[in-house]
Formats: sequence, structure tokens, C-alpha cells
Amino acid sequence: MRRANLIAAYGMSALNGDTEGVQRARVKIREYNAKKPALPIDQAALRRSLKARAAYREKADAGIYLNPKLGYVRDMTKVPM
Repeated sequence: MRRANLIAAYGMSALNGDTEGVQRARVKIREYNAKKPALPIDQAALRRSLKARAAYREKADAGIYLNPKLGYVRDMTKVPM
């Protein structure tokens, strides 16, 4: 697996509370680190990824992230109740 995919798998598992998924991702990350020691995935990288994912989730509206500069599009599509 690619580095980004491994970090994403770890992040998704952690945010969803999937402890088995986290363990599987950690095993694969260890394998990746053994094969590519020049650019290992360390705890700091995993923490940064989780922090970025959490910030991204906070900015999402109904699960969809919209660039803040395009907020007017969201406002145009809201249906009045």
C-alpha cells in the first residue's frame, strides 16, 4: 500500500472507533516502515493526520466539505422551511 493509503486507513479506523482496524493499519505501517525506512510513518505523522481529519470534519456541512470561498453556493441551494 502507498503511504497516504496507510495513513488514511489508520485515520478512518481511529475516528470510527474501529480498534481492530487500527491494529491492522499499525501492522501494515510497520511493514511499510521496514520496506521504506527513508520515509517512515511515525506517530507524529499519524497525529497530524488525525488532527487534520478532525478539522476537516468540523468544516464539513452535512458531511460535505465546501471551500469557504464558495459558501454562497451553499446558501443558494438551501431550501427555506
